[in-house]
Amino acid sequence: MSSTITCTPDPSMRSKTSRADLTLPTALSELIENAMDAEATVINIDFYSRKGAGQLITVEDDGTGMDKDGLRHALTFYASHKDPTALGENGVGLKKGCGYLASLWIIETTKAGHDIVYTVQEEVDLLKDSFDYEVDDKPISKADHFTKIRLYSRLDHKKPAIDSLKDFLGKRYHRIIENGFLIKINGKAVTPKPIQYSDELPIIRKTYDINGHEVPIILGLKSSESYKGNDYGVDFYKKDRVIESNLTSGFGPFKQGPQQMRGFSLEICIDSCSTDENKKSVTKDSEQYRSIEDAISKDPVVKDWIKHLVDLNTGKNKTKEISKQSMDKLLDMAERAAAAMSKDP
Repeated sequence: MSSTITCTPDPSMRSKTSRADLTLPTALSELIENAMDAEATVINIDFYSRKGAGQLITVEDDGTGMDKDGLRHALTFYASHKDPTALGENGVGLKKGCGYLASLWIIETTKAGHDIVYTVQEEVDLLKDSFDYEVDDKPISKADHFTKIRLYSRLDHKKPAIDSLKDFLGKRYHRIIENGFLIKINGKAVTPKPIQYSDELPIIRKTYDINGHEVPIILGLKSSESYKGNDYGVDFYKKDRVIESNLTSGFGPFKQGPQQMRGFSLEICIDSCSTDENKKSVTKDSEQYRSIEDAISKDPVVKDWIKHLVDLNTGKNKTKEISKQSMDKLLDMAERAAAAMSKDP
């Protein structure tokens, strides 16, 4: 004999989101990615001083917005009806991002083609005995679509924190910003910060076919101006934003000492791999991840490139420059490999 039990999250989850493992940049990233998924072209993030303690943060986008049913889905833990190609895929980003950033948050939204603005709010530290939200609605005089979030923050984020936020977003979303998406902080556009490569070694661009999934990579030597200290390594991209960066050891053929590998950059698109809940790291025990690592490890072009990097970093190449013959060989191998990849099976 069998029976069914219904398991729903405890209402205390509503306040526990404030203790999420996030930071100012990663919490705002959750809201930015929701805007991107809603087909926004611009998102404005503004910080305002408040009398007394804390700060008001507003996050407003011109995306498609939400109707009442969409708002219900957005506020339901682990409920996501987004396309598999969407950035927000776990159904927790809105709640966790708002809960971390604010003691009180208010969402206003209207969906494209509708004439009603819906408003909902949450006092994060106030314990609730249910997951019910009171939603206010009011008509608007003209058709519009947007989502605006007001976050009454516990903290007062100063200029160094906001500058660090700009740097983080410029690196994390540089490909998306370069494709036309606009992130503005206090009225100023965030500058994309792609990796800058040196011409001391060839830049290798390849696409692998791993279990039916395309996995593009870019391998090169960072320019001396683009990294400091240990600011180099493997960068994992998912859906064009950086998930994990500067992994300097533990990946395939790049497990040698830091002196030998200094300055390398390997950009890998891992759309076919899963990430953790906060989208801060790639799940490294999956079959797909291991297959990607194995393919790159066995690639003769990559192996040869690493050999030249080690020679460059350890002084075996006394001139600190790769010979023209070696350069031509590397470039030829890369071009032939890319041509082979592009051929129909």
